[in-house]
Amino acid sequence: MTVIKTHLNVTSVEHAVQDVAEVLGRVALVVAPPLLRIALAVPFFKSGLTKWDGFLSLSPSAAYLFEEEFKLHPASRKSRFRSCLCWALPRVSLRSASSL
Repeated sequence: MTVIKTHLNVTSVEHAVQDVAEVLGRVALVVAPPLLRIALAVPFFKSGLTKWDGFLSLSPSAAYLFEEEFKLHPASRKSRFRSCLCWALPRVSLRSASSL
């Protein structure tokens, strides 16, 4: 009779462990994705903070980086419009767009 009780106790412990594992698995599916997104976003956020001197004011080093290294100069309306057209309509000749 003690053998049967031992067997029942082992199976009940196994079921309890399985139940706990299932609950932890469900919790992990809900908690892990937002935590991983935050963990991946923090370095990019901190890097972005170094580019600003104040509210909507780029730091001088960031302005130099964008103007000289990335060659992003402030564009006029004509060139912006033409670059948008070139991107949107790559197979169309834009000779007429130069008169805009």
